[in-house]
Amino acid sequence: MTIGSILLGLALLVVVALLLSKPLLTAEPQSTQSLDKRRQLELEKEALLVEIQGVDFDHETGNIPTDVYELQRAQLMNEAAAVLREMDELPAVAEEDIQAQIESAVLQRRHHHVPSSNGQASFCTQCGQPLDAGDKFCARCGQPLRVVQPTT
Repeated sequence: MTIGSILLGLALLVVVALLLSKPLLTAEPQSTQSLDKRRQLELEKEALLVEIQGVDFDHETGNIPTDVYELQRAQLMNEAAAVLREMDELPAVAEEDIQAQIESAVLQRRHHHVPSSNGQASFCTQCGQPLDAGDKFCARCGQPLRVVQPTT
């Protein structure tokens, strides 16, 4: 083995080690900071419920004594209740607004017709789905579309 191949091997080892350690060395790890407050609270609530289930399981299997179980479970229940109270204090998302946005988007999609070369709306011959200009396949059934060349 030559010294050049040993140095090349060491260089590759250093590069691989740096690439693997990059996520650990980043200044700001991926966290729930970018999530909105409601989503953060929902994640926290789910984590607390998993912990409560774990404590219940540990008690049922005899891994923790009853006095420790009762103390841990009470503490976790208090934390979960605090999270639920905080979630209740957040402004509610207007369900009507969301439904109206969905209905508006559906209506726009239903009324979206692309005229074919003869001025009429084009539809899939297999399922009747309205087609967009430039489609080569039907979005609903996958039927290949024949491109009709206008005659001159």
